[in-house]
Amino acid sequence: MRNLKIAIFVSICLIVVISIILIILLNTNKDIENDYSLQELGEIEDISDHSQKNHEIQTSEYFIVEKCVNKYMDLLNIKDISYLVRDENGQFDFQFDNDEIKKKIYSVLDKDFTTENNINKDNVLNYIKTVEEKYIFTPTEIGIVGKEESLNAVMYKIKGVIQTSDYNKIRVADGYYIVTLYKNNKLFSIRPINENTYNTNLSNTKIAILPEKTEYNIFTNVKVDAQSNIQEYFNNCKNLMLANSDEIYNKMSKEYRNKRFGSIDEFRKFMNENKDKIKKLTLSKYLVNRKSDYDEYICKDQYENVYIFQVKEAHNYTVFLDSYTIDLLDFIEKYDKADNQVKAGMNIEKIIYALNSADYKYMYNKLDDTFKSNNYKTQQELEEYLIKNLYSFNKLEYLDYNVQGNIHTYKIRLTDYEKKDLNEKNLTINMKLLNNRDFVFSFSID
Repeated sequence: MRNLKIAIFVSICLIVVISIILIILLNTNKDIENDYSLQELGEIEDISDHSQKNHEIQTSEYFIVEKCVNKYMDLLNIKDISYLVRDENGQFDFQFDNDEIKKKIYSVLDKDFTTENNINKDNVLNYIKTVEEKYIFTPTEIGIVGKEESLNAVMYKIKGVIQTSDYNKIRVADGYYIVTLYKNNKLFSIRPINENTYNTNLSNTKIAILPEKTEYNIFTNVKVDAQSNIQEYFNNCKNLMLANSDEIYNKMSKEYRNKRFGSIDEFRKFMNENKDKIKKLTLSKYLVNRKSDYDEYICKDQYENVYIFQVKEAHNYTVFLDSYTIDLLDFIEKYDKADNQVKAGMNIEKIIYALNSADYKYMYNKLDDTFKSNNYKTQQELEEYLIKNLYSFNKLEYLDYNVQGNIHTYKIRLTDYEKKDLNEKNLTINMKLLNNRDFVFSFSID
């Protein structure tokens, strides 16, 4: 009987201890993440008809025009896979038939363009240059030139960057085109133009007669869902950062780019220094927020970095390359409702996002002045220390929390997202909350 009482007493003590531990853990890991309940890739939402009724260009039209230009890019490539043939020894090699190449390219050209320039199937290669590498076309702007109701045809002008399709996405040239879609017949034609022509008033440009149907000038309608649309914006942004970063600079709001980078020269320097990081980025999660006059797409890459696209109509977007430089409305609403522990945790997320974005300027400006003067007299000193002691992409885990006066202290653990280094880094971060959602911090690596 006495042993039974002891066993019951011990069991009760264990339950109490376990309960206390669970309460501590739950309290430490309160809802501090600025996570927007993002969807994993694969969860599809159809957005074909959403908030586009008054837009000049529908999202599906943009996708079609972009695909037509890239189809044209493929026709110009004489090393395209379609030219591979197997020889008598069973080996694959490229077989060039100039007449076949000419026929393909000529079939997609605008008929008024060929007439005006006396282009025919025999001399087309005198006017249109072929290439020996696969290039892709990344659009930067699209607009409607005119319509022909009798043909149900729409003429678009589109400009963008022609770049290599490999991992590096190197800029080759800028591209300017007029693309006409004959919607009843699912046919298209294309007219290459130069920058001066693109920037003139093209409203009087005549839509050519219906072209002869071939297997090369056919387009298919596109049903747009949220995932494919967001993937397009993410890829577009990534490609432009690698090939022509000035285009991305121009797509940022002035408030954001001035606060984050200060000048276009600093932005270019940042892009050049971080190209290897940019090349690795892939879309991992997304969220769609419907606003009254635009759609907001919040994206995360595989390292939890956040990108925000505010889209007014097809390909007319403003981009934010992070969620910490400027506090957007969703963050403000959550932050202002939170207790101080959660606020401190949300600010730590900002610090880690900045660290993963190599935004050492942001981190340096947030250091407590006394801590800064005692440890890192320059931004470069901080940058060198962090590069040496932490990872390129850091995964955050909260371990412990306590508060003394107005100093909130978190114990956190950082691990390498890329798993190149299997060691763990334990940090102590001391956070002081200021007015207007501002803060300062100090830190130590244990």
